[in-house]
Amino acid sequence: MRKISQWLVVLGLTLSLFSCATQQARLMKSFDKAGEEAYVRLERTEGFGTCPVYEVTIKGDRTLVYTGKAFAKPKGKLTATISEDDWKALQLAIAESAFFSLEDEYDGPISDVPSAITEVRISDKKHKTITNRWEAPEKLLKLETFIDKLWQKYLLEE
Repeated sequence: MRKISQWLVVLGLTLSLFSCATQQARLMKSFDKAGEEAYVRLERTEGFGTCPVYEVTIKGDRTLVYTGKAFAKPKGKLTATISEDDWKALQLAIAESAFFSLEDEYDGPISDVPSAITEVRISDKKHKTITNRWEAPEKLLKLETFIDKLWQKYLLEE
């Protein structure tokens, strides 16, 4: 009986990993089909204080458009073209975050904190925007950080 239980646990874990891998592959295939129509956008909004306010959009043609506003460095509109590998890595980060299964909003009782608004558009049917002001899950925070590091790689390290 114990061997059967162990076998069922192993089978369950294997199926779970396969399911995640399949979902990731499907999402990345959707990005490929969407081509230039797809985009990923991160906007950091104003709060009370000196938090940087900016917006970055990465399009399916791998064009990165950054607009730095209040307290942002750099300020103004800048563009770059990211590598194919970085575009694929961004898609993988979105898949790993289970972005399309997350809540639309993470909010709390405080009104003076900045928001991070993350938007992913693959098609008219596959489009989602998440507003994060308070207590978002770690996987969303990880995706936001990934996007930040990506634009910084191309616009601050040149």
